[in-house]
Amino acid sequence: MVTKSRVLNTSIQPPLPGPTDQNPEHGYEDFPEDINNVDPNNAGNSVLLVGNYAPDEGFSWWLMENFWLQFGELAEQRGVRTLLAYPVQGKLPPHIKSSSQLTPVLLRVPGRTFSELWRACRFIRQQRVHLLYFSDRTFSNWRYVALRLAGAKTLINHAHSGGENRNTAGIRGMVKSILRKIPPFNCDLQFCVSPYMSEKAELSARIPANKLVTIQNGVEPIAVPAANPNYIHELLGIDPATRVCVSSGRADRRKRIDFLIEVANYYVHELQGKNVVFVHCGDGPDLQRLTELVASKGLSEWFRLIGRRSDVPDILRSSSFAIHASASEAFSLAILEFMNSGLATLVPDIASVTQAIDDAQSGFYYRPGDVADAADKVRTLAESPELATTLGAQAKLTANSKYRLDSMNKAFRNAVDQALNRL
Repeated sequence: MVTKSRVLNTSIQPPLPGPTDQNPEHGYEDFPEDINNVDPNNAGNSVLLVGNYAPDEGFSWWLMENFWLQFGELAEQRGVRTLLAYPVQGKLPPHIKSSSQLTPVLLRVPGRTFSELWRACRFIRQQRVHLLYFSDRTFSNWRYVALRLAGAKTLINHAHSGGENRNTAGIRGMVKSILRKIPPFNCDLQFCVSPYMSEKAELSARIPANKLVTIQNGVEPIAVPAANPNYIHELLGIDPATRVCVSSGRADRRKRIDFLIEVANYYVHELQGKNVVFVHCGDGPDLQRLTELVASKGLSEWFRLIGRRSDVPDILRSSSFAIHASASEAFSLAILEFMNSGLATLVPDIASVTQAIDDAQSGFYYRPGDVADAADKVRTLAESPELATTLGAQAKLTANSKYRLDSMNKAFRNAVDQALNRL
């Protein structure tokens, strides 16, 4: 039998407000030894929260942990048990480990093979799971029919990814519209992280508007200024007079760190800029390749790949400005964290990426894929510290007024309350 969490913790606080703690060994505890033998005899009605990765993997999973904890609290108030499924073993974050309201299990849902699907369905039936909460899954899936036959009554997908899907028209749009009207194949609700993404879900994915709920992403405001404004300079041995252009995110091709390296290369070698050091926080499958790319361009002094960090808030608050390169976002938490830290932020002029940034107000847009234009915007902020400070102050004001964690959580709790009323 799975051992329930040992310490009662009913406070609903974000596991890691603001930038994620990226240190995999920081505060994590071992995953339960035997995690799929939950006693069915003690099971009343249950909800099942479904994770996509190992419990110690992912850069924005503090956000999902925050949602899971609140889901557990709201379910417990109704006498409903909350199970949390991870697809692979790992180390549990301390907030999940200590919660008395979540029971972690090892399970792939709905599974990639027939045997995994059968196992998931058997578990759902045995544990009387009536509601499933997914993250970043497809709205329609034939496997959902099997989950419903096993006893699941309500399926929710919380969409955190995607961004630049084109509107669907013609025969393809008609087929999608028809598919969305076949209930067993579809989720009952889709939570979207911004109004823009709700609109895209309706126009592109053809999800009916009455199945869409907007829960605007947000972060916890930072009230205290940086304890050491030269923290990043001292950490990396950089002259305090040097400007720091920071970025963060998983080191893989989707985040386009290659583009940032090209921007640094153009700034240093074409514009002869020697007053900026580019710093990227985050690891991932491409980190070694990116490190070699930096070295091959003679940028080792000017572009620092510092890997996964547990001190990201201090790094951000002591940087000069930020840059983001992804070509598609649902609603970027990294950008919110830059803004929350008072950083003017450079972003590509792409609708899904610019949602939080106002051009020339809280940062600058650069032409997508245009290295020279992005480098020129870097030069503008590097050579005008007062402008960077002004834009950064507006960015922080915007983040603290429009994109707050407490507002996001309130909307989430209201949506979950309504979903639980279906049970």
